[in-house]
Amino acid sequence: TYGEPASVTVNEPAPVSGPPEWETLAESGDFHAAKAALDRLGGFQRASDRASASQLLVLADIARASGGREQAAQALKRVLSAYDSAPEAPLAAWTLGNLLEQAGDRAGAAEAYATYRRLSPTGDFAEDAAARQVDAALSQGNLELGTRAMEEYAQNFPKGRRLAELRKRLNALAA
Repeated sequence: TYGEPASVTVNEPAPVSGPPEWETLAESGDFHAAKAALDRLGGFQRASDRASASQLLVLADIARASGGREQAAQALKRVLSAYDSAPEAPLAAWTLGNLLEQAGDRAGAAEAYATYRRLSPTGDFAEDAAARQVDAALSQGNLELGTRAMEEYAQNFPKGRRLAELRKRLNALAA
């Protein structure tokens, strides 16, 4: 009624939901602090289970920076299995290929590069991925796979910058 104080309801502002602390720290380049924040929040696996495709790429960066190659590969593989149509998937495949190649897993790297090419046939790394598939087959001494990969590379990139070199290596393996 008039003259009597009305009860005032004060609405608290809703908490602003932003990225997790580990993500913010990693995005700023502080991977050590990001790893510590992950550990405080239940660890890498817990964050990975709940992460979006872009967050999984950040988790892979944190893992790589802290020497967790297996965890990085796990995060990248999760992008490819759970988010294969996400815009981040080609980058995950490319990064996984590089990671596996550095670890000496040439067959796994070749598979990741093939996945990159399937997801992004005209992407920035398409020619490099095709050449690395040939490299992987030749490094394994697999003439059949090397020949097939070389034919694909030559067909897709007839003026490829590594065409002559790869043909020479294939011919040497065949001899």
